[in-house]
Amino acid sequence: AAFSYAALHLGLYVLDQGGNLYVVGREIVLRVYLAIGAIGLLLLLALAATSFDSVIRRMGGKRWLALHQLVYLIAPLAILHFLIQSKLDVTEAVLMGGLLMLLAFYRLAHRFFPPLDPARALAAGLAAGACTALLEVGWYAGTTGIDPRLVWEANFTPSLGISPAWWVTGTGLAVAVAAVVWQRVKPSRKARGPGSSARKGAEGKAAHDKRAQEKPAKDKARLGVGAT
Repeated sequence: AAFSYAALHLGLYVLDQGGNLYVVGREIVLRVYLAIGAIGLLLLLALAATSFDSVIRRMGGKRWLALHQLVYLIAPLAILHFLIQSKLDVTEAVLMGGLLMLLAFYRLAHRFFPPLDPARALAAGLAAGACTALLEVGWYAGTTGIDPRLVWEANFTPSLGISPAWWVTGTGLAVAVAAVVWQRVKPSRKARGPGSSARKGAEGKAAHDKRAQEKPAKDKARLGVGAT
C-alpha cells in the first residue's frame, strides 16, 4: 500500500511536468527533496518486490526480515522529503513526523517494557508530543533563523490554533484512554466466557440424556412393527 501511494505520488508529479521524463529526471537530480523522495521510492520498490510468498521462501526469513528493516529508514526519509517540500509552512509535515514518532515510541515501549499498558501508552504520547514540539522548533530555527523561543511559545498560544505537538499528545492520550477502557471490558468478556460455555455444556448434556432415554422406546416400537 505504501509503495502504491508513493508510485501514485510520482505519477502525479510526472503528469504535472507534462509527462516529460527528462525534466522529471533533471529535477530529481537538482532538487534535494526530490532526490530524497526518489531514494525512498526505490527502497520501497525493493520491499514491494520482495513481499510475495515465493520470494520470501527463496530469501529465507532472516534475510527477508533484515531487508524489510529498511522501513525504519524509509519513513524518516519520507518525513524529511515532506518537510523540505513544504518550505515555510511545515505544520502538516511536522504533524506526520510527530505521529511517526508516536508509533516509534509505542514500538519501543512494547519491545523493551512490555506490556504496552495505559501508563506506558500515556508516557509514549507525552514523549512524542514533546519531540514533535522540538522538531518544529528545530526545523524553523535551522531553516528560517526564527528565535526558537517564539516557536516554542506558539505551542501555548491558543489564538494561533492547535499545534502539531498538541495533536500528537492528544492522540497519545486518546490511545491511553482506549487502553483503559479495553482493560475494563476485556476481563468481563472473559468472565462471561466460562459461564456461557458451562451453560452450553449443560444444555448439550441434557439433550443427550433425553435422546438416550427416548432411544429404547423407539427401538421397541420399531421391533413391534417388525414383528407384526
